[in-house]
Amino acid sequence: MRADDPFDDPVTARAVIAADGTVTRWNEAARRLLGHRAEDVVGRPAARLLANGAQPPRPPADTRWSGTLALRHRDGRTVTVWLLAHRGRPEEGEADDWLAVTPLP
Repeated sequence: MRADDPFDDPVTARAVIAADGTVTRWNEAARRLLGHRAEDVVGRPAARLLANGAQPPRPPADTRWSGTLALRHRDGRTVTVWLLAHRGRPEEGEADDWLAVTPLP
């Protein structure tokens, strides 16, 4: 993890999803995992990253969700990952944002 950008952990794919479902942050490890560059993903619906037929998880009432999710690689293949999503903290002004992380294989 870089000291100047702790979001850019090289062994953990990370994305932030806003309350409206758009991707607001995307790190280099996420690009390596799914092949999509940040400029192609940020500002667009996160649902576009789901594999065909995959349903987005329902946001839980609490602040965490984990499970497996089928995602679409840029080349069209399906990448199934274990994902941990954590809702932002109200005191940080990010109460409706979700940080989604998965370790790289």
